[in-house]
Amino acid sequence: IAERCLFGVDLNPTAVQLAQVALWIESLAGDRPLTYFRHHIRCGNSLLGTWMDRLEQAPLPAAGFNRHQVRLPLQEPVRQAIREAARLRRLIDEVRPEDLLREGIQPESTEEQRYKESLRQRADSILAAAKLLFDLRSASAFVPEIWREWDTLTSLIEKRDELHAYAQGRPWWPRFQEVCQRERFFHWELEFPEIFVDAERPGFDAVLGNPPWEKILPNRHEFYGRYDILIRAFTGSDLDRRILELEAANPGLGEKFEAYRAHINAVAAMLKNGGDYRFHEWAIAGEKTGGHQDAFKFFVERAWQLVREGGRVGFVVPSAIYNNEGCTGLRHLLLEEAQVERFYAFENRRKIFPIDSRYKFVSLVFRKGQPEADGFEAAFMRHDLAELDAAARYREPGQETVKPFAAPWIVPIRRRELERLSPGTLAFLEYRNPRDREI
Repeated sequence: IAERCLFGVDLNPTAVQLAQVALWIESLAGDRPLTYFRHHIRCGNSLLGTWMDRLEQAPLPAAGFNRHQVRLPLQEPVRQAIREAARLRRLIDEVRPEDLLREGIQPESTEEQRYKESLRQRADSILAAAKLLFDLRSASAFVPEIWREWDTLTSLIEKRDELHAYAQGRPWWPRFQEVCQRERFFHWELEFPEIFVDAERPGFDAVLGNPPWEKILPNRHEFYGRYDILIRAFTGSDLDRRILELEAANPGLGEKFEAYRAHINAVAAMLKNGGDYRFHEWAIAGEKTGGHQDAFKFFVERAWQLVREGGRVGFVVPSAIYNNEGCTGLRHLLLEEAQVERFYAFENRRKIFPIDSRYKFVSLVFRKGQPEADGFEAAFMRHDLAELDAAARYREPGQETVKPFAAPWIVPIRRRELERLSPGTLAFLEYRNPRDREI
């Protein structure tokens, strides 16, 4: 299961290494190298990247982008490369002992691991040109000069060496490398081709996560905290004065903050306007409800994109998902493009997480596809995690006959009721029990 069924992505390289080691230990794979999970546990930004069907479209329609590119038949040579890479990567997971013996390789041996590593390297080599092109498209949101040469770059898709040579000779190449190193673009179809290309059921069976809850905004406390760990205690004019002191003591610090601000704003613009996400904001009476860009909104939609039809998503998300106007689009996603199977909202009064006790969050599980019922069952303002297991619909092997606990605080959430009580935003009311709903 660990070798064939588990996949993971994290922006932090250290977290990726720790995950690989943890899986290596938990799966009792001590006789295998630590690279055992390298092709499944990857480092990258799961929100920023390029999809094949958007390869011919500008990543950020805005000033400075040539919007009159000649459409080229790019997808077929890229798809062919991905198909071959997918075939090689499937061999890594599906090769049988008898297949190995025919090749003179002893199953469950270091030779088998070297053979699988060679397959991974061959797959990566085949995808090298496609990855460069996908990186170039994504990076052009930060380096617009790249997109102005897109016709020339894409014409070299089947000439890998010429593509590399041409790109490396351009004046924007150093900036491109810097952006790629900083952003760590993640192209799902290239990283996991066996999941998304020519698969019987494209997409994952399940996606689990606890996405970041912060907003995608420049944060002075975060930036200047690298130079003064106590600056979070400052607010208002005291914060302004302390920042001036830090800038006086660190020449060039103000310019670094402006570069940081520009970077965060560029990431927010790419997520908001790049075309990969459509539920992060919603129009009500001609007015958009997006508000500030909460990171978790994009993670929820990305998870929905990644699972197959009928696949499930399990996330821990802030309570904003059910009552914040800026999450109206996400509520439309949950009510129209999915079936919610678990909606359990907690208040952090018992310090489930080491954050403010007044903070509220949701254990959310939904299935991708058209909803089969009018709404779902939910719980609000709960405090005991043990209730999750007691009220679980599905059970671990051996516990299938244990009936879910009939919790008296469970309340129904119905679409028609939301349209009547919260027209436009579809905000959920926090019913503590069915009696609240009746009143």
